[in-house]
Amino acid sequence: MTIGIDIGGTHLKAACVDAQGELFDVRTVPSHADEGVDAMIDVIERLYRELAGTRSLPLGIGCPGVVDQHGTVHDPPNMVGWGVVPLRDILAQRLQCTVAVDNDANVAAIAEADAGAGAEVNSFLYITLGTGIGGAIVMGRHILRGPTGGAGEVGHIIIDRQDRSTVTGHQWRAGTVEEYAGRQGIQDRYILATGIEASIEEIAAEVASHNATAIAVLDAVAEDIALALCSACALLGMGTIIIGGGIADAFPSIIDRITTHMRQRAIPTIAAVLDVRPATFRNHAGIIGAALLVRRSA
Repeated sequence: MTIGIDIGGTHLKAACVDAQGELFDVRTVPSHADEGVDAMIDVIERLYRELAGTRSLPLGIGCPGVVDQHGTVHDPPNMVGWGVVPLRDILAQRLQCTVAVDNDANVAAIAEADAGAGAEVNSFLYITLGTGIGGAIVMGRHILRGPTGGAGEVGHIIIDRQDRSTVTGHQWRAGTVEEYAGRQGIQDRYILATGIEASIEEIAAEVASHNATAIAVLDAVAEDIALALCSACALLGMGTIIIGGGIADAFPSIIDRITTHMRQRAIPTIAAVLDVRPATFRNHAGIIGAALLVRRSA
């Protein structure tokens, strides 16, 4: 048995996971991300002790931001006051257990590689569509992390060089696909198109009702994602893509729309082998992947 924890900007999800990937005692609690690093670590410690009881169980964690080979987290988005945090070392010392930490998209990709949509695929690109756009590269069944630990950040591919403005004020985010096709970007596009402020769920309902304006917004979002993926696939030389995340769940047609645009814009060698498929795991991908991460690290 291992414990997997998926850190989000709003909630932490955790569970005990057995060797077959079955989840026990699944919990979701507020992350208190707006209260800083110490508050978040206190929540993680409390969750771990509640799940482990008197046992010393291995702990795997998926966390936003770049995570290096030492389990140090660098500048996670939407996490107040984090900066550079040696999360693995802090938790290993406080909990006196084995700890493994990686980027949240990487751990979700591990879940897909070991037990999901990528189980029979040697190499693939994984992306998660949600508040932002996360990505991970699986090459030869292993996560390709790069020398800084940040390889696979598809959401930071720049698709508009003219754009110099961002919601956060970070210039390194200007013109990125995440700014246009993340949750806030989709809502902003809908407001521009309709003058109506709406949630993702409300926009999804309009798409399902065949509202032409909502469908046009979704298709523009899909095209932007497809452009970023065409660039990523051309660089990596791979044509298998697995897509997960809450936005993919909310808009069931988005994968087909992304595929259509990619077939039009990808280089012929990629278009000929293009295979865009939905992720197997949904809400619990991060928990399962975190548990598998610590097993891989053992």
